[in-house]
Amino acid sequence: MKKILLFIVLAALCLNFTTRAQEKPIITVLKIGDKVPEITISNIINYPGKSAKISDFKGKLLILDFMNTYCGSCIEALPRLDSLQKKYAGRLQIIVVSNETAARIQAFLKNNEIAKEVSLPFVAGDKTLNSLFPHEFVPHEVWIYNGVVKGITTAEYVNGKNIEVILNQVPVNWEVKTDLAAYDYHSSLLVINPQNLNGQHTPSTVYYTTLTGHLPGVATRYTHETDSVNHVIKLHLINYSILDLYRFTLDKPNDFPYSHIRIAADHPQRFIYRHNPEYRDVWNNKNTWCYEGVFPASTSEKAIREKIKLDLDFYLHLKSSIETVSANGFLLTRDTSQTPSLKLAGEKISSNNGQLDFITVDNLLVRLNHDFINLPFFSDLPPDSTIDLNINPDALLSLKALEEALRAYHLSLQPCLRSIPMLILSDTDTLIQTQP
Repeated sequence: MKKILLFIVLAALCLNFTTRAQEKPIITVLKIGDKVPEITISNIINYPGKSAKISDFKGKLLILDFMNTYCGSCIEALPRLDSLQKKYAGRLQIIVVSNETAARIQAFLKNNEIAKEVSLPFVAGDKTLNSLFPHEFVPHEVWIYNGVVKGITTAEYVNGKNIEVILNQVPVNWEVKTDLAAYDYHSSLLVINPQNLNGQHTPSTVYYTTLTGHLPGVATRYTHETDSVNHVIKLHLINYSILDLYRFTLDKPNDFPYSHIRIAADHPQRFIYRHNPEYRDVWNNKNTWCYEGVFPASTSEKAIREKIKLDLDFYLHLKSSIETVSANGFLLTRDTSQTPSLKLAGEKISSNNGQLDFITVDNLLVRLNHDFINLPFFSDLPPDSTIDLNINPDALLSLKALEEALRAYHLSLQPCLRSIPMLILSDTDTLIQTQP
């Protein structure tokens, strides 16, 4: 009788363990092609129920949009995601996922000017989905169709064309978004092979420079440190575009605008990502570079910049020079036919419902000279004058749209010719060999 009772107890325990295992499946990191376990998504705001199971979305495309309330690009994308949700209602479900508390998400949805206008469901305080799809940088998009992971991408992939591709069950081979947050930006790209040298022959100090290709999953970063023990300066430029590498070699790189760079080389699309047909992560993999330099501690900043310039010219098969040239551009001026709309300075740059607020004249010129159509912009207005200018980002994509936006604020653009210092990049005899 005791043996029978013992068997019954063990059987009950096994059944209990099995039931719990079904309720809380073991969490493992998922990849493309994996089946998503039947988990329960809890703490859903703006949803018919407070929770949902993966199986509830059978026959629909489920997109998990991982974000946080501190991410400006995540917030700006919400209206676009909301529009896609409404367009593909019944076939698509976008769920915004955050590990922030429900109280913070509720306050965000209530007070943020952009978020309060969307009706997307939000998951608050998430841990499970973040465990299944770990990441370090947001936004982070996971595509699930009929319970299978179809894609893990950056936000720019979320558009109508790609949604229809998945809904039509067309195979995709998108770049997988990978985040390598643990990467040590101070570590060396090159290491002496210890198998060729013993301890007695290892040099006490090594000076070198090197240029390598893109590091997948690693964010763009600049590091500069002085090693007082080995008396060296270590410098890293990780995953920089060619233009940004060359801008770094200038005296004041942050003040040198892209519009003052002239590309006299083949395949200009490899120099900077601007209105490029490729997705940004695909372009980065082929066209960004990593530079490392270890210099004697006595090396001046000017000498370091000159060395980097020479290395870039050599390795990239380019010729770079600063020349003063006459360049066609546009002069931002007051439209005298209307009442001017200049105000006193003192406000801060802000974003309003996806619009761009340009406070000072200088602020507007910086944006135009960096993001526009590679033509230099000037102004005859005081640089610290404040303009009450609130325009759509699309207005920066064409001259006509920009002129229309400025006209509403009693400003105009006049063609002009100015002598300016220009960074000129041209090919040498041998072209750079890009990745296929």
